[in-house]
Amino acid sequence: MDNADVPKLDAEKVHNLPPQAFGAFDKNNIKQVSSDAMTQVTSEQVGQLSTDAVDGLKPEQVNKMPPQAMTGLTAKQLGSLPPVVLQKLPAEHFKHIDTKEMQSVDSKDLGKILVNLDATQIKPQDVKNSLPEGWKIDDKGRITVPAGTVLTLPTKTVASSNSTVKVDVPTEVPDLNKTFSLGGQTTDGSGTVLEGLNNCLKKSGYPNFTMKQQDSGTLKVEGTGDAQGTELTFTPESDTMKQVATDVPTGLTQDETGHFVLTTDDKQQVTVIPTAKDTQQVAESLGATGTLKIDKHGVAMLEMRKDEHSPKQVRAVVFDPMVTQASDGKTAGIYTEGMAGEIVYADGTAQKIMPTVPLPDKFIEKAQVIPGVEAIQLNADGTFAVKYKGMMLKLYPMQFDAQTTPVAEGQTVDPSIAVQPDGTVKYTTQDGAGTDQLDVTLTITE
Repeated sequence: MDNADVPKLDAEKVHNLPPQAFGAFDKNNIKQVSSDAMTQVTSEQVGQLSTDAVDGLKPEQVNKMPPQAMTGLTAKQLGSLPPVVLQKLPAEHFKHIDTKEMQSVDSKDLGKILVNLDATQIKPQDVKNSLPEGWKIDDKGRITVPAGTVLTLPTKTVASSNSTVKVDVPTEVPDLNKTFSLGGQTTDGSGTVLEGLNNCLKKSGYPNFTMKQQDSGTLKVEGTGDAQGTELTFTPESDTMKQVATDVPTGLTQDETGHFVLTTDDKQQVTVIPTAKDTQQVAESLGATGTLKIDKHGVAMLEMRKDEHSPKQVRAVVFDPMVTQASDGKTAGIYTEGMAGEIVYADGTAQKIMPTVPLPDKFIEKAQVIPGVEAIQLNADGTFAVKYKGMMLKLYPMQFDAQTTPVAEGQTVDPSIAVQPDGTVKYTTQDGAGTDQLDVTLTITE
């Protein structure tokens, strides 16, 4: 079927399509099917949709489907339903989902489904029989799961930056003012994750500190009383939020990477990673031709140039969570000297920054296949911990600025790692825009 014909489909034409034809839809063209054209779809047709196409469905399309069509959805398809569809899913449609398929949904995706349903329409009793072994839901909608289960929360949509600089930061972060429950909130409104984290701080000996989640999704920790004036900034790492065993103590710890880990009384564990106090100001410090990208690990890629014709300057950095007063005489901007760096904000506060490598996931991916490398992880300070033939080694980036080399249009640079004659490690990759090769040198210590 030609894509130009998709918007012209009516209910009868859609109904007469053979089920296998639905397998040809993708995320983009499924959106072009009118909601009125979905009124006669069958479960056999729905069952042929790819997970990519399911991810492209709109609420009005699903709501116009006959409820019986929902019986065709497989576990993988259910896990691909977008939150906006789940939030507006009618109770009758949910009740027609195959129970065995729901029980087979990946645990992370199952959590996403449950916390995004409309709890005013779908009740705990509607859900109970669809839960896999080890999962329970009480009359208030609170969900309990086995230890080790990744916990999913409704996301907080972060407004896009109004900076003239190109900014690419995670736009959806876990909303910690919600709970791991049906619809993301218990019927009595109690027990949010953020409340649990603040209680965790008190029990860990920090009663003068309060954690709040900003509209940006950033977690701001502020001190009062004897800690007045102390400020730290983090972001929750969604992929590591999990249920832990009942014998794990409530409290604040640091993991082997140096990141802070908070465990609540409910044994919900959240890892927080340092981030910028104000990404808008960081972006503006790069100049009009700059680009800021912050990944889910808190690594910021700073790209800047004096003008459109100047060479690109690329820095990959991580942030110290502590917000301090800027060094004397420094105005807003980014400062580096040797291995020390600082971002100064307009209000006179500052954060230290440390160098790391661009695209650390690719670096880890390449390092993992080197013979002798048994494990590797990114540390909070931007270094890498490597277990090599039983020895623990540490890799330190040797400079803030990556060496940049322009590449021809259309040319790609495959990421690579090479040990140099002097014993250092050279990491080569490509910037996000595909215009430059980036080279970073790291030194190895035991």
